[in-house]
Amino acid sequence: KVKVIRFEETDYICITDLARYKNAARPDLPIRSWMNTKREIEFLYEWELKYNPDFKTAISSGFKGYPSYLSEVFVKNSSSPTKWKTYTNAKGFIVQRGKYGGTYAHKDIAFAFGYWINPRFQLYVVKEFQRLKYAEAKALGSSFAIQRELAKANDQLLNNAIDLYTV
Repeated sequence: KVKVIRFEETDYICITDLARYKNAARPDLPIRSWMNTKREIEFLYEWELKYNPDFKTAISSGFKGYPSYLSEVFVKNSSSPTKWKTYTNAKGFIVQRGKYGGTYAHKDIAFAFGYWINPRFQLYVVKEFQRLKYAEAKALGSSFAIQRELAKANDQLLNNAIDLYTV
């Protein structure tokens, strides 16, 4: 079972529960290992840039391996969601302490963690996405083709109007 909580109209998935599939006794270890890969820190960095206007980008550069005043605080191979949140004002994680706590990640981030935990999961997600896109295109059928033609005609009208009124 994987717990999900709702925060600000968004689902956050318990990656601690996901990590138990890798290491039942110490689920924090897979999370720390995942966060210590350059690719994942870059992913988290890009996610925060896109969705968090309060993200502290200068500080986060220390997590990416670049020099910063974090170098004294941040020790290589010791990244964690709590440190990430504390030093960068990140919003992608919710960390709850205690017996029923855990690390929750925004669903986008949780999917990235799931890909890392189990490549088969990634394959299933990719295949499901392709299946849904195919079903969507099939359901639209000829109306999709009509919409494309209308958009093309509107574009031609706009270009002609610009050409006509441009000196």
